[in-house]
Amino acid sequence: MSKSILIRLGNRPICLTLLTLVFLLVFECSITINAAEGQDDTNGDSGEDSACLKGFVDAFFDSGQMSGRSTPFASWTSSALQGNPCMNSAGAKKLAGVTCNSRNRVESIDLPSEGLVGELPSSVSLCSFLANLDLSSNGITGDIPVSLGNLPNLVTLSLAHNQISGLIPLELSSCYMLKSLDLRNNNLSGPIPAQLGLLPLLEFNVSYNNLSGSIPFTLSNTSSGSPRFGGTSFLHNPGLHGYPLPDEGSESTKASTSQKKIDHAIFGITILFTVGVACCLFLLCALYAGYCRTCRERGIVRKDLEQNRLSASRSSVDDGVDGWKEVLSQLSRSS
Repeated sequence: MSKSILIRLGNRPICLTLLTLVFLLVFECSITINAAEGQDDTNGDSGEDSACLKGFVDAFFDSGQMSGRSTPFASWTSSALQGNPCMNSAGAKKLAGVTCNSRNRVESIDLPSEGLVGELPSSVSLCSFLANLDLSSNGITGDIPVSLGNLPNLVTLSLAHNQISGLIPLELSSCYMLKSLDLRNNNLSGPIPAQLGLLPLLEFNVSYNNLSGSIPFTLSNTSSGSPRFGGTSFLHNPGLHGYPLPDEGSESTKASTSQKKIDHAIFGITILFTVGVACCLFLLCALYAGYCRTCRERGIVRKDLEQNRLSASRSSVDDGVDGWKEVLSQLSRSS
């Protein structure tokens, strides 16, 4: 039936031409409608980017005034953030620290060492195309917003060298494309979520915090048995223990072991010193006793010599007297 209709229309050039025009008109309308829908969607999303950046301004704009230094927010004017910041003539191409992608969406916020003071706004999750967030070496306080888990395109997150406290949010494990996570030198506490080890992380550092508990197996080992991340990624967390930290298990245990070694060394030195002093005293006593014995023996010998000398002198005197007596007796006889 349909084939016969097409044959009949083919035999009538005017009808075929009209049919072709109708088809082209319908196709053109569909393209226009799709483009309009896409434009509406882009406008809505760009409004989220604008709200995201405005959240940064509200959270950190006063930092420059308090520190007396200029901040990148001087270029983040209300006109630059109006509508779609990436398409605004005064917008993101001039916004310091902000980069847009080919779809005119905010892709990177790079503000390290800018003297930012305050809490990280939860509105950062509105930049849904955000792939890089670097706010390292600032004065950021408060907790890590759980809303960061709503950034499916996030690849790099650096919040190192701040004053962030609280727990590492489990929601970060929803950032399925995250390859670099740097949270070192903060005041984070509690355990490390094991789910983070399921991410395709190539760089991971949580050293110099107050974390506790055991290092998750998913972050400490690979299928080959070698450490996934070295011990330097976990150092200086007093309550943290497990592989790949040193054998002592944790920094506190290591410090305790070192203190014990020092105490044992001091005790050993004290014992050796005491034994040495005792030996010296014993040797001195022995020498003194020997000296005294020698002195007594010399005294006895001297006394014996004197007695012998006296005896000899007495015997010589007696012999002399006896001689004289004998002489006198002979004289008396002769007379």
